Amino acid sequence: MKIKIEKILLAAFLILTSCNISYTEELSPFSYKGKIGYVDQNLRVVIEPQYRSATAFNAEGYAVVRIGADYYCIIDRTGRDIFCAHTSYMRIIGKTLFAYGIERSIVDLNTGNIIANGISATGFSEGNGIIPVSYTIDDERYQNYIDFQGRIIFPDKRFRRA
Repeated sequence: MKIKIEKILLAAFLILTSCNISYTEELSPFSYKGKIGYVDQNLRVVIEPQYRSATAFNAEGYAVVRIGADYYCIIDRTGRDIFCAHTSYMRIIGKTLFAYGIERSIVDLNTGNIIANGISATGFSEGNGIIPVSYTIDDERYQNYIDFQGRIIFPDKRFRRA
């Protein structure tokens, strides 16, 4: 009876998540026995359930998975680790850009270069060349935008909201 309920819940989850707009239709996260893995459109397991949490894949084929309490990885569609770090958080903020850590770094997966340090990405870049960010100066929180090289777009401005 328990296995039947798990199968029904898995099927319901997959149906519901397929109705949402997602980055890619190729793979969808699913949960089994408290771990997250990925299935394809035919419900075949592509990446075995092994993660504590996982995001959908973006258009470039990257997803963020949490492996331990404070250990995250960026993986590709085969489940191969692209970048891993002991950090408090990690998230994709652009096609090949991701933000992570207490030090608030933004890294480009293509080059492996840190393009910004000490600022937090507050949104996602759709490839338009800018990323909304926030930072602190003299205990005051400000927002602005950076380009993909980490340069502040409006260096002489300090926005309260961007």
